[in-house]
Formats: sequence, C-alpha cells, structure tokens
Amino acid sequence: MKPVIVRLLPCLAALALAACASAPLAETRYRLPEPAPLSAAQPAMPALAVTVEQAAWLNGLAMHYQLDALRPQLARYRDSLWADRPAALLAARLRQRLSAIPVAASAPWSLRLYLDRFEQVYQPDLHSQGEARWQAELRDSHGALRARHTFSASAPASQAHAEAGARALGAASDALIEDTLRWAREGMGR
Repeated sequence: MKPVIVRLLPCLAALALAACASAPLAETRYRLPEPAPLSAAQPAMPALAVTVEQAAWLNGLAMHYQLDALRPQLARYRDSLWADRPAALLAARLRQRLSAIPVAASAPWSLRLYLDRFEQVYQPDLHSQGEARWQAELRDSHGALRARHTFSASAPASQAHAEAGARALGAASDALIEDTLRWAREGMGR
C-alpha cells in the first residue's frame, strides 16, 4: 500500500498548477483626481518649504474605509490601491497648488504636515464620505515655531465604492490644502 502523501501528490500538483494558471485579481490603482482650477489670482506669499509625513498605518498603498462612523475598525479595499502613499499624493497636490502662488521676496518659511487620517467612511445607509486630517506646524525663517493647528476636511462620495472614495478624498484633500494655506498665509503675516 502506498503512503498517503504519494497518493495525494497528483492532487497537490494539480492544485498548484491550477493556482498558477488562474487569472490574477484585477487590481486598480488610483491617483487623486485633478483639482478644480483656481478662479482668481492668488496674492504672493513667502516661499514655503513643505514636509508631509504620515502615520505608520498609512505607509502602504492600501485604500482604507470604515464601515461605521461610530466604530473605529478600518478595512482595506481588496483590489483597489493608491498609486503612491497618501502623504506623497498630498505632497504632490500641495506642490501643484503652491506653484500657482507668486513667491514674495522674503526669507522662506517651513510647513510640516503630519497626515493621520485618509479614508472613506460609510454611514449605516451606505452613504459615505472621504475624510482627511493632518496636524500642521508653521515655522519662520529662523526655525521658530509660529503656529500649530489640526485641520480636517470631508467630502461626500457619489457612490459606495473605491473609485467614488478616491474622488471624495480628492475633494477633501483640496479643502484641507486650501484651509491650511489660508492659515499659513495668516500666520506669516503676524
């Protein structure tokens, strides 16, 4: 009589080959959608050196969602990923926004941002919104801390899936950036 492993060997080989031959999951990567164009000319401000960091749980490419706003458990979309880390996506968006602002002839300031929330949050009725939050520190040209503030923004998602969440997080990111730049401009004027 043959040992059990020898009898199972053809089945195991067939399973291994089937796993190799099966189609991979369709993976989709998302960037933040293009922001709306600015409607008016922007006043000049001092050059701003920006650093965007993020919480460790955001270091990957996973798109996160929360099924219930009252329960803090996060989940990941299985086949949907960001094209880059959320902090990198927001840093690029912020650089794009800053490029539209004239630079005043003065010493540069620095803005440090720490992203700790970037997710789609569902309500019990399956409506959802994109939510983003970061802490901001504004330092003058000598490195002195001039202001610190926490900003958060949200925007509704049109549907209950990752693509709509990416669009909602794009809108929330734009609001977050606008609020932060308005605050920084005011802080530089003090």
